[in-house]
Amino acid sequence: MLKFESVVAKEINSLRTLTAYLLPNSNAIDDVVQLTVMRAHEQWDQFDQKLEPGPWLRSILRFMVKSEVKNKIRESHNKNKFKNEWLKLISEPAMDCEEDRADDDILSFLKDCRSQLAPKSTELIELKYDKKLSCRTISEQCEKSLSWVTTTLSRTRLQLKNCIDNKRGED
Repeated sequence: MLKFESVVAKEINSLRTLTAYLLPNSNAIDDVVQLTVMRAHEQWDQFDQKLEPGPWLRSILRFMVKSEVKNKIRESHNKNKFKNEWLKLISEPAMDCEEDRADDDILSFLKDCRSQLAPKSTELIELKYDKKLSCRTISEQCEKSLSWVTTTLSRTRLQLKNCIDNKRGED
């Protein structure tokens, strides 16, 4: 029976090399390799011991690289969107009272929608947005996988958005 630690020790250099080849930015190499090892550790009991672990680890790594690239693209898009909105805001005169009221309404809707969430979803939202914890920290604190935390947060955000949209439509 293969031991996880010995398999990773043998493959770590090839994982780092492949990550450096695949990623456009070398700053994230260690992060992606660490995420790969964490995911592999989570799935180790499902790994068929008759197979070679190297290709299995590299396939996990490729998935993590794709995720990292998607995250960087999304982050860049969001930063540009925020920058454009900020530039519009500072170049325009102060918002009028109607816009202030609309913001107050949305905050009121958000508060009401948050109160309707399941307790676990409420806890995740509080940890992520009120306490500003990273998803990795939340996963450790809640003893859940990182993918569970990110998926649940995504679904909860969609639920909140739909709830707010519904409330705006009622007005």
